[in-house]
Amino acid sequence: MWILKLQGTLQERGGIITLEDSLSKTVEGAVRKGDLDYVRLRRLLYEGFEGHAADRSAEQQYAEGFLEKFPALFTECGQGWPRSLRAAVRSDFDLFRNHFLTGRPFIRAERLIAHLLGEQAPFRVGSTLDPERFGRLSGELKQIPYVRLETVQEESAGQFDVLLLDRSRPAAGVGRMTDRVMFLHLGRRRIEIGPLLFTDRFEIPEGEPAGDPSPGSPGEEALMYAFVRRILFIVLFGFYDELSENVGLPLRTRLSIDRITLEARAEPVAIRPVRRETALTRAH
Repeated sequence: MWILKLQGTLQERGGIITLEDSLSKTVEGAVRKGDLDYVRLRRLLYEGFEGHAADRSAEQQYAEGFLEKFPALFTECGQGWPRSLRAAVRSDFDLFRNHFLTGRPFIRAERLIAHLLGEQAPFRVGSTLDPERFGRLSGELKQIPYVRLETVQEESAGQFDVLLLDRSRPAAGVGRMTDRVMFLHLGRRRIEIGPLLFTDRFEIPEGEPAGDPSPGSPGEEALMYAFVRRILFIVLFGFYDELSENVGLPLRTRLSIDRITLEARAEPVAIRPVRRETALTRAH
C-alpha cells in the first residue's frame, strides 16, 4: 500500500487539481478536475491505496499515475495500525501546515512516524482523569492511533510522554513520571484546559482551588477533546517551538470556557521556575 508523505498535499482551485510539495513549495502536477471526485482522490492519497488495484476508477488511476511520476512524494505503508497512524498524523498535521516557521516539522514528523512503527508502540500518555466524569473524553483519546492512554496508578512505572492531570485529583510524584503535564478541570461553571507545563522548567502549582468537580455533557467533552488532541499532537511531535504565531491553543495559559455561554478567555497562570541549586544558593 502507498500513501502520500506529509510534505505532499492535494489542492483544488478553479477546476484544477494540483499535487504540491510543501517542503520545496512547488506544484509537482496538475490535472483538470472534470468528472474526478476530488474528495475520493484526496482520501486515496492521504489514507493509502494499493498500486495496480482491481479498482480501476478514474481516481484510482490518477493516484497510481501520481505515484509513478512523483515517487519521492510517496512512502509504502502497511495495513491496520500503520495506515491508521499515518492517516491520523496527516489529519492533525494539516491543521497547522500553514503555521510552521520552517520545513523541519515535515522531516521530524516522518522520522517520528518511522520510529513509532519501528517500536510498534504509540506515545505513552498518562491520565489522572476521573473515568466517571471524563469517560467520553478518555474513550476518544484512546482512539488516537499515536496515543496509548494509561490511567496513572501509584505503582505506575516508567516515564510518560505527557501526563493529563485533573486539578481536582492531584497526583503525587508527578515530576518523576513525566516532564510535561497538561492540566484539565471541569467545574460547575467553567471548563478549564491548560496550561501545558514543563516540569523540568517550572514547579507544579500547589494549593490552587479547583472548585467543585462536575460531570460533563457529551458536547462539553467533545469540545475538550478537540483542544486536548491538538495540544497532544503539537507536544508529542515536538512542534511546540515551530509555530509561527499563537494558534489559539492554551500552551502557555489556561483556556477558561463558560459552560452556559461558551464564552472563552485565556487566563494567565502563576508558575514558578524550578529552583536550581548553585554554590550561591547552597551558601544561603
